[in-house]
Formats: sequence, C-alpha cells, structure tokens
Amino acid sequence: MIGWLLPILAILTGAAGAASFIVGKLPKMKDNLEKLKIYQAGIGAAAAVVGLLSLVDLIPKPHNIAVSTWLVGLAVCLSLLLVGLVLGYPVLQSLVLDDMSEENRNKAENIKNKLAPFQIIGGLICVGGGFMLLLAKLFGMK
Repeated sequence: MIGWLLPILAILTGAAGAASFIVGKLPKMKDNLEKLKIYQAGIGAAAAVVGLLSLVDLIPKPHNIAVSTWLVGLAVCLSLLLVGLVLGYPVLQSLVLDDMSEENRNKAENIKNKLAPFQIIGGLICVGGGFMLLLAKLFGMK
C-alpha cells in the first residue's frame, strides 16, 4: 500500500510546491530547488496520479495500519493531489484539456486558480508527511 514511491514523490513534490517558502527560510537551497523547477510539471502530473491512486487504496484500509500512519498517509495523499494538480497543470492541459471545449478549459483554469493559494501549505504537508512515511517504511512500522 504505502510503498517507497509515495513518500519519495511527496518529498519531491512538496519541495517543488513550497520552493518559495523553503528558499525564504533556507537560502542555501535555492540552487537545488532551481534544478527541480524544470521537472516540476512532470513531477506534478505524476504526483496527482499517485496521490489519487494512493488515496483510493488507502481510504478503505484504516484497520491494516496504525491510525497515525493512516492519518499521515491520508493528509499526504490529499496534499499530493492538490499540489500535483497545480504543478502538473501544463502537462495535464496538453494531454487532456486541449481536446476539451473552451468552457471546460475555463472551468479547469478556475479550479487551478482556486487551488493555487494552498500550494505552499500543501507542499509543506507533503514534505513533512513524506519524511514521516519514509521513516515509518524504513523502520518497518505499520
């Protein structure tokens, strides 16, 4: 269920999503985050897909893992979906939205604009939750 992909992708997506906040607090990270910026649309699209699939997998199974891990996983999946949709919008637009009507493209743009203010907080949740899930995976916690 919560394998290695979810926490690693959550950390990458969170770092890309909260880059401006992270650089404000840790200016030494600017060069590393700039290298990640060229891949952020692809990372975002992958994050949206993995977040949705992990959410579908996680919701019906709260009894299989510890409650704290389940809650962190739920928060990470939702944040991954949110930040992934905002970051991956250019990729999703070229794959899906270009074939849609003008009205549907405008609706998608409005949804993206409504989600954008939550990008930094979602990114921070992804980074923190991703590290927690990674530690849980490394130490064999359920």
